[in-house]
Amino acid sequence: MLFQRTAYVQIGGHAAVRGDVADDVALGRLIVRKGLRWALTDATERIHCRMYHSFEEAWSGFSKNMFAGFGYRLIPYMLIWAWCALLFWEPLVVISLAVIGQPPAYFPLDLAVTAYGLGLFAVGNSIRAIETAFLLGSIPPAGVHVCVRIAMNALLSTIAGGSSWKGRKVRRAKIRLF
Repeated sequence: MLFQRTAYVQIGGHAAVRGDVADDVALGRLIVRKGLRWALTDATERIHCRMYHSFEEAWSGFSKNMFAGFGYRLIPYMLIWAWCALLFWEPLVVISLAVIGQPPAYFPLDLAVTAYGLGLFAVGNSIRAIETAFLLGSIPPAGVHVCVRIAMNALLSTIAGGSSWKGRKVRRAKIRLF
């Protein structure tokens, strides 16, 4: 995140989000709330950052941030992740059933193939942009399955009392329905 010093000072800097697990999201929300200029820009051609060095680090980091990024709002969180799972798994299930001669009547095969192809295209662009593992990216349901599992781990660890991050215990957050 890049700030003009005046904007950073005006929102209270990191001190204003000291208790937020997803401080980047909290800073962005403060910028918007204060009516300051905000932009999301793809700078992958100019900046490189490796957030995690292993799957375990990625699992831990995203487990810490995922539910926090939703402001610990349970219903929207569950609906979004259920929708993502359905969006990427349903076409594959329909195609698989058609291959064994049992195509479902509720979802046309051509639509399932198109949806799966669009999913491959979208994930392919993500692989190129964020350099994710080819295996997870080449089969969209596999990547979505991992993300949904991380999302559920984030929820369950919050319910159980918080997660840990780099050896530190993350405070237990108050879960809201909406």
